[in-house]
Amino acid sequence: MAETMEHLLMSSWSANQMLFRAAYKALQQRIYCIDPAEFCDQLLHTCSLYQPDDEVQADLYELLAQIGPRLYQEEPGAWSSWRVRLLPFTEQVLRRG
Repeated sequence: MAETMEHLLMSSWSANQMLFRAAYKALQQRIYCIDPAEFCDQLLHTCSLYQPDDEVQADLYELLAQIGPRLYQEEPGAWSSWRVRLLPFTEQVLRRG
């Protein structure tokens, strides 16, 4: 999954829009089977390396919003540190509207 996400974020979004949509839908269907900490960690790392466009960031933020409650539930003691890590990504998405 990590390699696929990196490939998508490094690639030209216009050329890979259909591929991204398919991967996004697959992630949405499997979001409750994914380790939330690993997913969030990989997503944040990948987005820090490759700046996806606004529409893609909004979609990725939606996935984070879906998995966030599970992350809190599974790692309540680490939630404050996760919030600190997620906040810059959240603010960036919200600024772009």
